[in-house]
Amino acid sequence: MRDRAEALHKKINEKFIGTFKGIEEEKNIKINNNTEISITIYTPIHVNKDKLVIFFHGGGWTVNSRKTHQTIVNMLADATKTIWISVEYRLAPEHKFPIWHDDACEVIQQILANKTSYGADENTKIGVAGDSAGALIAASICHTIKNLDFQILVSGQFDFFHKFPSRQEFNKHIFVIPIDVLDWFTSNALRNEDDKNDSRVSILLNKSFNSLPTCLFIVAELDPLRDDSYNYQELLEKAGVKTKLVLIKGVIHPFFSNPGDEARTYATFILENFPAPKTFTLGGMRERSENVHEKVNEKFIGTFKGIEEERKIKIDENIEIPITVYTPADVTKDKMVIFFHGGGWTLASRKTHQTIVNMLADATKSVWISVEYRLAPEHKYPIWLDDGCEVTRQILANKTSYGADENTKIGVAGDSAGGLIAASVCHTIKKLDFQILVYGAFDFAGGTESYKEFTSPEHVLTPAVIGWFTSNALRDENDKKDPRASVLLYESFEGVPACLFIVAELDPLRDDSYAYQKKLEKAGIKTKLVLLKNVIHSFFSLPGIYEKNCAQTIEAVKEFMDSL
Repeated sequence: MRDRAEALHKKINEKFIGTFKGIEEEKNIKINNNTEISITIYTPIHVNKDKLVIFFHGGGWTVNSRKTHQTIVNMLADATKTIWISVEYRLAPEHKFPIWHDDACEVIQQILANKTSYGADENTKIGVAGDSAGALIAASICHTIKNLDFQILVSGQFDFFHKFPSRQEFNKHIFVIPIDVLDWFTSNALRNEDDKNDSRVSILLNKSFNSLPTCLFIVAELDPLRDDSYNYQELLEKAGVKTKLVLIKGVIHPFFSNPGDEARTYATFILENFPAPKTFTLGGMRERSENVHEKVNEKFIGTFKGIEEERKIKIDENIEIPITVYTPADVTKDKMVIFFHGGGWTLASRKTHQTIVNMLADATKSVWISVEYRLAPEHKYPIWLDDGCEVTRQILANKTSYGADENTKIGVAGDSAGGLIAASVCHTIKKLDFQILVYGAFDFAGGTESYKEFTSPEHVLTPAVIGWFTSNALRDENDKKDPRASVLLYESFEGVPACLFIVAELDPLRDDSYAYQKKLEKAGIKTKLVLLKNVIHSFFSLPGIYEKNCAQTIEAVKEFMDSL
């Protein structure tokens, strides 16, 4: 298990290995006649001596090491321009409580007594930090050693009795540390049941919090240990200890030591909580898509305070296309956006994308119109594209009926499959003022480097999935050669409006945006490209998980629209 933990962290975080440019020094601290504790001192290039942090890794007191947490500690040292010292305390079950606790205390005492030997000076503030099991060690040290200046506790376990609601709420293996896993760690880390009642282990049992240093809590939202931090913070606040708690939305317990793992977390969450129907049907997949979006984005439902109007646009004698017009409470009439949802031209709907469109309407103070174009395979190409074109034509011809005035600038937007529709509409209809393309599919050839690079299930949209969408969306191979479907094949870009590209870094479609931007720039069209780091294709419609990335996207859209 220990070998597996190290191999897993190495694989997940491989892109960060070697990025730390500071000094890495191995040392041993002798804590008695027979025992030395190994430490690693990470000194960044631009170090200052204002503070120094002593770090204890998580791993249930039984697994993990300085090596598993090296990446995140390196990143923290660089970001804070501070020396971080990572401690290899002895692990259970070979060394049960209180050995791992006492190791940590003795290391701290020796560093405090000789801090100039570890890169500090006499005025340096010394703090402790740790994640999970290491957070308990760090917190407990602060009760034993009274001259520390601060503590940073990430996803800590501060109680062993499973009495908090989060223990029950996230008691599934998808969340990595359900109750049976926590109990397994406990049975190996402690000597007996009596240890659970020792306030050095269950620090919530402490009666006094005098002289404890200021504390930062980092808490994962989808974590059985979440409520441990809430309750410990409450006790510290009540005792007058300065605290701050930062809740990381949409992440599970092990996120901290796996900065390269956000994509895998999301993929696992979807697979475990919303498995694909046993009998594969389009109806089942469409229902699943709506259920996923409703669950993930539930905290945002009902937060849009503007007007939501359902309408239909008649595109021929027999066909009406439903649209939803979102008018924010403080709307201006400067710009209006017509939006086409993603979903491989076969899945998703206005409903799946309602949350992000609401947020965009609010942020830009603009009317956004979401279009329910007809889906494949019932309505193969060019039907879904023609629907988009005809709806856009009619809105342009009657824009005052949809909340615009005669001077309103009209643009199109879309994500993924909808990004292609929006881009293609701009080649067909020449009166548009701007386009916003979120990780669009602009070519069906599948020959880019990103298409070859991101093939694992955790990236959600893999080449195999793209192939399935394509086979359902197009009539035949010849459609792939039609520039209306593969807009990268266009030779002329006359009349195409200014374009904002939003691109996900871990996306097989990433290079489509790079290539299309290059063509537009060569044609003299104003463009801007915003790359979202370490995020997968599907983030845009899921602000309930990718809150920070969606906020960055919304800000980019707002800035782009304001610049026009």
